[in-house]
Amino acid sequence: IKKYIKKYIKNFITSKIFFNIINNATPVVVNSGIKFYGLFEIPHRRGLQLLSKEPDMIAFIEDYVNDGDIYYDIGANIGVFSMYSAIKKNAKVFAFEAESSNVFILNKNISLNNLTDKVFAFNIAINDIDEVSFLNLTENILPGSSLNAFGDSINQDHKEFIPQFIQGVFGISLDSFVYKYNQPCPNHLKIDVDGNEHKIINGMTKVLTDKNLKTIAIEVNVRAQRDIELLKIIENNNFVRIDGYKNEEYEANGMVNYFYIRKWL
Repeated sequence: IKKYIKKYIKNFITSKIFFNIINNATPVVVNSGIKFYGLFEIPHRRGLQLLSKEPDMIAFIEDYVNDGDIYYDIGANIGVFSMYSAIKKNAKVFAFEAESSNVFILNKNISLNNLTDKVFAFNIAINDIDEVSFLNLTENILPGSSLNAFGDSINQDHKEFIPQFIQGVFGISLDSFVYKYNQPCPNHLKIDVDGNEHKIINGMTKVLTDKNLKTIAIEVNVRAQRDIELLKIIENNNFVRIDGYKNEEYEANGMVNYFYIRKWL
């Protein structure tokens, strides 16, 4: 009898009826009028924390992103800032996320909010060069997770870790994405890739000098000299840091969002 019960349960779980039940029961988090696909724990929490997890980033978007601007979200995860910029500021958003399960949630959020003509998700890693390589995951396929590394398995503290899963990903420099493939240069650039920020900056020398780029928001490890050097590169390209945007929790951990605007603004 147990054998038949197990077979019945297995057949039911793989049936269309089961998936329809799950789909209809899927919780959707609604925060500030923005919908987030909340079937999994971390994406659910990210939706709830839209305004509270990184209030400094939200405030910066509010102050500087304008109607019709081009917003590049590098390290988009499930698209919290992508959704906010598109819905609240009417920006056109290019969202870059290398981890495949995050891209699934990101696309679900785009669909839930009817943003298919305004937010575009790219399952690629923005890099210093164009190459086929691997994304090293710190956890084994967990939607909404972060702290993954493209290329080398080096974390945000610049220490090596043992990947729990390795995913093949195509990497491309921002200069190639914009100028080789004729994509619009961003007006606003958000970078949060948990340790690979130096690769992104090194691969965007032309974008840094493009006058269409007005602001940069980048998360850096203030304990790491390599990250501090990145800030000098940004500042040497006619950008000035804007103070006043605070995130006490992040600052206590040494991971700080730095916000820059081009000097002529």
